[in-house]
Amino acid sequence: MGLNDAELSVIFVSDKRIRSYNRDYRFIDKATDVLSFAAREGEGPDCGDELGDVFISTETAMRQSVEYGVTLEEEITRLLIHGVLHLAGYDHMQPEDARRMKALEKKLLKQVSD
Repeated sequence: MGLNDAELSVIFVSDKRIRSYNRDYRFIDKATDVLSFAAREGEGPDCGDELGDVFISTETAMRQSVEYGVTLEEEITRLLIHGVLHLAGYDHMQPEDARRMKALEKKLLKQVSD
């Protein structure tokens, strides 16, 4: 992805905390699994190699790991990849963008699993 020297923060939070961030920044009043806050969005000062922050709800990740039949580590890895893709500019609001992002997510997940 061309992000070899990039830096990011990964923050593990509760459902309560991620819900408050989701409500305050996305105006969606419910918990979610992962949120990304990019340092490189729009106009502003150069952030150097900093990509931004990825917040992962450990409670949601635990529930989803059971639901999807994967380990907690595998689910957290998937959520981290998903969050990093958002920081790199990928989105899934439109169907074609969602397909592209999902394919890249699967490809990266396979690379880190091998």
